[in-house]
Amino acid sequence: MTTSLYVSGAGASARLRELEITANNLANASTEGYRADTATFREALSASLAGDRSGAPLHVFTGTSGQSTRHHSGAFQKTGAPLDAAIDGEGFFEVQTGQGTAYTRSGSFRVDRNGLLVTPDGNAVLGESGPIAIGPVPAKIQSDGRLVGEDGAELGRISLVRFEDASELSKRGANLFEAPALARRIPVEQIQLTPGGVEGSNVETMKELAQLVSLQRAFDASIQALEADDSASRNLFEEVSR
Repeated sequence: MTTSLYVSGAGASARLRELEITANNLANASTEGYRADTATFREALSASLAGDRSGAPLHVFTGTSGQSTRHHSGAFQKTGAPLDAAIDGEGFFEVQTGQGTAYTRSGSFRVDRNGLLVTPDGNAVLGESGPIAIGPVPAKIQSDGRLVGEDGAELGRISLVRFEDASELSKRGANLFEAPALARRIPVEQIQLTPGGVEGSNVETMKELAQLVSLQRAFDASIQALEADDSASRNLFEEVSR
């Protein structure tokens, strides 16, 4: 197999992974609190395919090694709902799931039949002392994280946490993040929320669409090069075999 065949194959594989990530970003352009992803790359070094060990330069092939998440904030989207809130600045809401504590930027909440403040999926939102029990009374979120009733009485307080290195977080699905056991979790002391709305996705739609078109062209070019090199290799093999 020729060097160009390896290069074309590696390029096609990398572009395909980038296409998948970009398409997923676009699919979540309207998802509350969604964080866009970017492909990360690695270089795979191999010795000369011709077996030359006399100091010939190494061949470098590029491939994706994973993806990273862009953690800048999305735009505020007003909903008018009293239990909706967007985080102003750093931090994540903590929620209790069946697989342990998870973190989210989506601040669309409701009260379940047990009187607990929960996410749309039913995960309990955590406060300073655990799940926040509001009860059957109407409540609304304040900018400092307090939940108050119609009479102004405090019913609970949402807690926020941030991480020393947000890149350590990994996506779990359902717009949730999970943190490794050794991640440094830091409580946010000065909570700043914008009530009555949610944080939108941070996907830059036009930029992602342009990226999608560019990646599709690059992928097609890699496939064409792969097919051309494969055809040339087969023709050469047939001539040698005669």
